[in-house]
Amino acid sequence: MATKKQSKKVSKKKVAKTSNVKKGKKSKSPGIGSFCKGLIMSGKYSRDEIIAKSKKQFPDSAVNSKHISYYVWALKKDDKKVPALKD
Repeated sequence: MATKKQSKKVSKKKVAKTSNVKKGKKSKSPGIGSFCKGLIMSGKYSRDEIIAKSKKQFPDSAVNSKHISYYVWALKKDDKKVPALKD
């Protein structure tokens, strides 16, 4: 009887480890935040251009001007010299 309980525990752990694959989770890849921060740091784009490029790259995102402001703030908070966005 003890072996059945142990095997059930092991099988639950195996299911938990493989459940991420079954749910369709993708491997960790750069997201919209790092994409936008890269565009901001390049200094080549306006706020509207960054939003347009972000929506093209991530069509399901709801990125807007407030998000871009947050990314600029987050970069400044990390003591990075953030170039001004083009008008």
